[in-house]
Parts: sequence; structure tokens; C-alpha cells
Amino acid sequence: MLQLVIAPFLSYSIFNESNNEVIIFNYFMSVSMSKYFLIVIPSLLAFYFGLFYKFNFIRKNIKSINLYKTLQSLKESKSNFQIGLLIFLFNVFCFVLARLEIFFHVNISARILESAFLVSLFYFLYSKNILRIFFIFLNYSFFIFNSIQSGMFGTLFFTTFLILIFYMDIRKISFKKIIFNSILIIILFLSFQVVKSEYREATFDGINKNSNASLYIDLLIENFKNPELIFNEQTLFLINVRLNQGHFLSKVIDHVPKFENYTYGKNILTGFAAAFVPRIIWKNKPKSGGMNEITKFANVDYDGSTSINISPIGEAYVCFGLFSAIGLMYLFGLLINYIWSKFEYKSIYESKILLWLPIFILPIFQAPEENLSSIFNYMIKFAFLFYVCYITLPKIFFNEKITN
Repeated sequence: MLQLVIAPFLSYSIFNESNNEVIIFNYFMSVSMSKYFLIVIPSLLAFYFGLFYKFNFIRKNIKSINLYKTLQSLKESKSNFQIGLLIFLFNVFCFVLARLEIFFHVNISARILESAFLVSLFYFLYSKNILRIFFIFLNYSFFIFNSIQSGMFGTLFFTTFLILIFYMDIRKISFKKIIFNSILIIILFLSFQVVKSEYREATFDGINKNSNASLYIDLLIENFKNPELIFNEQTLFLINVRLNQGHFLSKVIDHVPKFENYTYGKNILTGFAAAFVPRIIWKNKPKSGGMNEITKFANVDYDGSTSINISPIGEAYVCFGLFSAIGLMYLFGLLINYIWSKFEYKSIYESKILLWLPIFILPIFQAPEENLSSIFNYMIKFAFLFYVCYITLPKIFFNEKITN
């Protein structure tokens, strides 16, 4: 909603053709406001209809499902620390292999390893072992290291948000403190957004990204010392640019089918197949990440310095227009809803499964910055990680029975 409705609305109403910053950066919405929202609003409504549909197996067990009580009961489990440590060590092993490019390519494995570190962090959060603080720190340090190295800070922000939600649940934080923490997160987010642009300019040479942790920290401290660097017109414009995924979606709406024909579902089928078939079998398999889509369907020259995509609505729209956007977004919402509902249902019998919900939620938060192909790809990797770390490893090392 923020990235596809609110930020675009600000671009149409405030940061428009009459704004100096917009003129300088040549950052205009490519279609009229009425045309843009005529496609986006029905598509989002269809997505939410699919997202909130109640499946029969949920309706029948609605009284047995209480996520809050289930989460509270997790603190009594004595094996949480051991399982979290096991997953953490498994992650470190895979991370080393990825850095050496043994079995994994570092870019392909980075996202799923982020998810694996996150789930081990939640196991530590819900344990009572005295060493849990140390391993929580190690896990979170990985996210900071990975974000600074890649120059991509979206995952770090959403991860921090999820950690605080679970932490406030554990500590039973008061409503006033929740509001205070939320405001603090927003301020940190604004600071990250301001610093991120400067950091990328300093560390990206047009071909390679170079990490420099000390530079990032220096820029962050400078912005905290000078709040006026955050709350000024240019900075607010740049923050809106960062949030406004509708900018690229408007380019897609303007470009297709005027200059590029509808795909009639070929892009969706190709992306779905690519998620299942490994590259070792499919040599010329399309790369996930949106580079091909943003170039072909939005006519944007992509230099690789930032993370951009046409969004799930954009990918659905290029099939055959408004009706494909509405239909596919409804099915996408229904898919997310079904997986979420399965987690809820399974939590009646196996409470620890809720510790895996955050890594399932993460790509949903970031969906406007992704496309359906990338999300399918993530879900396949998520299923593999879930099978290995939730079902197989605890069964082998702790003889824990998992309800299938």
C-alpha cells in the first residue's frame, strides 16, 4: 500500500511536474493518475480478497488457533536454543561454501541464507539459555554485514521490524513503548534511506559494488548530528523516490502494449518453471531479480547499482492488461493466504512452526520490489530450507517428532 498507493499519490500531488527536485532528476510518473490507479486499486483489492479468504480447514478450527498463546508457550521449550544453534552452525557452513562458490553462487544463496539466519535468531529469542544474547548478536551482525556489503538495506529494515515485533511479544511491552519504538524505527528508516544514496554513490563505480562499513557509519553519524539533512525538501523527495515502486509500474503501463506486446502468460509460466528447474539442468535459465523485466517491459536502462523491479502487479499486467492483473493478483493473494493458513493450522499441533513464519512473511513485505518469478524462486528455496532445518535436523539430532 505504501509503495504502490501512498508514495505514487505523493508523486502525483506534491512531487509532480511543478516541483523543482522532480524537474532536476527528471523523475515523473509516466501515465496519468486516473490511468495508474484504475489498474492498481482493483488489483490490490483482488489481492486482499484472496489474502483474507477463509479456507474450510481454518473455519473448522478457528477456536483452536491462538497465535499469541502459542508464541507465549514457546518460551517453555528447552530445545529451542539447541535447535537454533544447530541451524546457526548449518547456516555458517553454507555461508562459507557460498563465499567460496562451492555448490552455491553467492548471489543466489545470499537471500535464503539471510532467511536461515533469521529463523535461528528467533529460536534464540524464544530460549532461556544465557548464551542466547551472544548468538542473537552474531545473527543480527550477519544482516548488517550483508546489507553494508551489498548496499541493499530493505531486508535489514524489515528484519529489524520483525525482530522488534517478536521481542515486544516476549517482553509484553506496553502500548506506549510500542508507539515509541515504532517512531524510532521510522526515524532510523529515514536515516538509512538518506545515507543509502550517498553510500551507494561512494561505493559503486558503475560495474562493481565495494563495501565500506566505516564509511557507512560515518555517514549515519553525520546525519544524526544534523537532523536538517533528513527533514528537507530534497531528502523527502529522495525518500519518496526510494519508496515509490509505482514509478516503474507506471512505466510498464505506458510501455505495454504500446511498444511491447502482451505476453499472454508466457512470462509467468517461464518464471514458475525457472523456480523449479536448477540452472545446472537449464543452462540459459532466466535470471531472477527483475533485470530482464525492467528493461523489456519498462524500457529502463538498468546499471545494477540498486534493486528495482516491475512488481507483481506489473508482471501480472503485462500478460494481457487490467483483467490479468486483477485475476493473477487474486490468485497470488490466495496462494499466500493458503500457506499462511497451513502454518496457523499446524501450530495447533506443533508450536515451533510459528518461528518460521517471519521468513515466510519477509518476501511479502518486499513484494512491491519483487516480481512473481523472484517470489516463486524464494518459495522453492524456502521449502527446501524448511524441510532441512525444521523437519530433518531436529529429527536427526534431537529425535523430535514433527507433525507432517
